[in-house]
Amino acid sequence: MVALLVAYKAKRHEDVAAAMLVVANLVAVKSASNVLSQLSKDKKIGDKDIPYWYSEKLVRKRLQISPLFEAYRIRLMPISVHLASHLEMFQMCFNSAEDKLNRLSEDYHAFDKNNGGRRNVEIIRSESKAIYREFEQAALHACCAEKLITKKILSKLRMYHLIRSRFMPTKEDKLCMAILRGQ
Repeated sequence: MVALLVAYKAKRHEDVAAAMLVVANLVAVKSASNVLSQLSKDKKIGDKDIPYWYSEKLVRKRLQISPLFEAYRIRLMPISVHLASHLEMFQMCFNSAEDKLNRLSEDYHAFDKNNGGRRNVEIIRSESKAIYREFEQAALHACCAEKLITKKILSKLRMYHLIRSRFMPTKEDKLCMAILRGQ
């Protein structure tokens, strides 16, 4: 019986450590999205120009997630189906935006050096819009995943949150479920 308790405590300690690293990365993405949104409002960037402005800011100040994020993310996925879905969708959106940011970065560097980009302007605009959408989606999934990790792993009242979310979901819980359903 003592061995089971020791094993449970060790696994719990490892889950909490993994959760802390994952949450730190999720909060960094969520914060970057919030800061960029607030800056765009402060600078009165028009709705039409936001994707270009947003993607330029992301190219100039690259957001890096920890190399351990992937391993710890996979470690946390069996805890909840909803958490696994949000973490997976976050990773997919973030990686897709990151790939496009790499290509756009090369265009910006070429433009800075030669006064002309490597690719057609329409392709750059299209990728800027895609980066904006994907980064916003990644931030939404990061927000939901961070809340789930906080409630299901880091909280001292894990069972309370489990029962409450099952029978009396909050607006945030309903929003996160709607995001998973694609609504």
